[in-house]
Amino acid sequence: MVNPFLTTEEFHTWFLKDKTEIISHRIHLQKSAPSSPLENSIESIRHLFKSLPGESKIILETDVRKAIQSQYSFEYGIFISHDAVIKDIDGYQIDLEKSAIEDIREITLKNNEKMPIYYGFMEEIYKNAKMHKHQVLVNIEAKTEDCMQDIVEDNLKLAATISNYTKYVRLLPSSFNLLNVIDFHLNFPDRPAMIL
Repeated sequence: MVNPFLTTEEFHTWFLKDKTEIISHRIHLQKSAPSSPLENSIESIRHLFKSLPGESKIILETDVRKAIQSQYSFEYGIFISHDAVIKDIDGYQIDLEKSAIEDIREITLKNNEKMPIYYGFMEEIYKNAKMHKHQVLVNIEAKTEDCMQDIVEDNLKLAATISNYTKYVRLLPSSFNLLNVIDFHLNFPDRPAMIL
């Protein structure tokens, strides 16, 4: 199995060579444009990958959060959201980090898409990267404290099931929370992670 997390050598290749080829998800998406799909949605990933020429070099930023443990589930759910508090399609305000993953899975966004769950979101990236032969660096920004271990486990599990896709995708974790970065380095001392 290929470890999906970026090595130090790959880090230097990404950031010190071929700079003109790198396309940022955030810049390409043009968040201010009303017609753009929602950032960090499955639709935005499909839109980005379809609209670029084949074999592009892309940097994707994802914002990862952790749901609370519910009485119905013995595991914490990892999901994708830039904001901790959002409004659903009906305009109700929801504090995501105080919600159980079962409830988060049912939230419908304004584009009629369900709130992206991390595993499915990453699966979509792998699938599209392989289809379009893009080279994709995913910056996984851990927003919630103490969620890095879950992110690591989810990614290793996913890489094991789609190992032939991993040559197209590499992962670089980052966080504003130093504990998240330390947690990652305890798992992989030889691999880079960014403190923001």
